[in-house]
Amino acid sequence: MLSQHIVETTVQCEAIFTLFPGSIFEEYVKLGKLLGEGGYGQVYRCEVTAKGRSVFPHLQQGRSYALKRIMTALEPEKGQLYKSVMQLSSERLVQYAQALTKQECADNFIIRIQAFIVELPHAINVVMEVLEGPDLFDWVHSYKEHIPEQRTAALARQMLLAIHYLHRVVGAIHRDIKLDNFGFVHAAQSGGNVPTLKLFDLGLAMVLPEAITGETERTLLDAKRNGTLHWMAPEVFRKKCGAPSDVWGIGLIVYYMLCGKFPYDLLRHRTALAIMSGLQRNPMVSSPEAWAKISPQAQSFVTSLVDREPLTRATTPDALANVWLQDACQIDWWQSAGSSPQKTHEDQKPESFPLERSIATEVTDEVWLSLSRLSADRCLELPA
Repeated sequence: MLSQHIVETTVQCEAIFTLFPGSIFEEYVKLGKLLGEGGYGQVYRCEVTAKGRSVFPHLQQGRSYALKRIMTALEPEKGQLYKSVMQLSSERLVQYAQALTKQECADNFIIRIQAFIVELPHAINVVMEVLEGPDLFDWVHSYKEHIPEQRTAALARQMLLAIHYLHRVVGAIHRDIKLDNFGFVHAAQSGGNVPTLKLFDLGLAMVLPEAITGETERTLLDAKRNGTLHWMAPEVFRKKCGAPSDVWGIGLIVYYMLCGKFPYDLLRHRTALAIMSGLQRNPMVSSPEAWAKISPQAQSFVTSLVDREPLTRATTPDALANVWLQDACQIDWWQSAGSSPQKTHEDQKPESFPLERSIATEVTDEVWLSLSRLSADRCLELPA
């Protein structure tokens, strides 16, 4: 069982701890306000106690953390995600955990895990940094009209660095890149520096036997359809996924920030079949007036990210080296582009999203034990 697999790695990874039966979790960690709840657990604000500090040296007494608490009583399904983790060696699982707990993870704009606390036999607790600012979805929709290019580029760079680290160091594919899964460390302040974004919710992540390299950056793997319907890359509908699928999600975010719509007119459709048809038939530019207002360099950048063909879609190194991104990020965009976000007028809102959650055809409690589920999102099923 995977729980035993994790216990075996505890001695190899300083950030993984095991509390054996008879231990009282609340003596080590004090739970506070409930921050979120979903089908696979709850997220609380928490603090470590003095006793906990002696056991978990990675955690600082008096500092607030977010804690994802997953109960593991239910018998799990044995889906593809479960299999991807069970095929990992103990050494590879340690590499995965260590990559998410390093300061380098936070420096590359991914929410940093502070500790994994396995509470035998019934729970696993994932302790991570707290994001005090809004998520990117709310932030984008607080703007009047569209986001200036310099701001978009600065945030796009952070998002691209996040998935580049996830692919090349953590060795995983996120599979649910969208506005809602990026959040700000702090609230954006007028006249301040570029707000720091963090990628979170690795709930649908596929952990790979090896990290992605230049040779495998366009490799597609067989996988069931997973993600959030309107954010899924074309190849995901064909039951394939890879690093290009995450790049597609960044492309949709950037397009939406600049134009207030999705390419290929995707938001007009409400079913998987309609979206697949739109991807095949609709032109990429779905908002000609807004598209004409952005620079040719920005148009070229976005086009490279939302290429329907994954084998010719830009890679993360390609995107990070793009001239538009490099030039725009040299500008102190926060101060040059104006003050903090203005509230959007009702008649100027960007195109709205349908209410939807992440879609998974294979979600298991065992996958949570793989240390890859870090959020409380409920999942719905998409027919195969």
